Amino acid sequence: MKTTNANLLMIRNAMNKFGGASGTLAYAIMKTRNTIDNELKAFEQYKNELFNKYGEEKDGQIVVKEENQEVFLKEMNEILEESIEFEPHRISKEKFDKGLPDLEEWPDLKLIDIDIVEQILVER
Repeated sequence: MKTTNANLLMIRNAMNKFGGASGTLAYAIMKTRNTIDNELKAFEQYKNELFNKYGEEKDGQIVVKEENQEVFLKEMNEILEESIEFEPHRISKEKFDKGLPDLEEWPDLKLIDIDIVEQILVER
């Protein structure tokens, strides 16, 4: 599957909300999230380098200096849009539906998150 760093971040964020998933769905999320985390290691390292290059420490955090914001955002957007190949762990629609958590018990899990994860994991 071809995607971008920005999409991988969105997918990982949606998957992180599936704490109540069970069975094959939980396993597929875990395997795919591990693959995504591996793919994003270089992105995270480069992002930290950009913060160090264009930022300064304030109250224990590195904040991009105002005069560097434009160039920082340009470089950050370039790596966010970088093309990446990754393979999710695919499952059937039936197994996906069976493993879904109860939405009442997981209020942070939104329908958009379910849709994102379904698009990635369910066999087509």
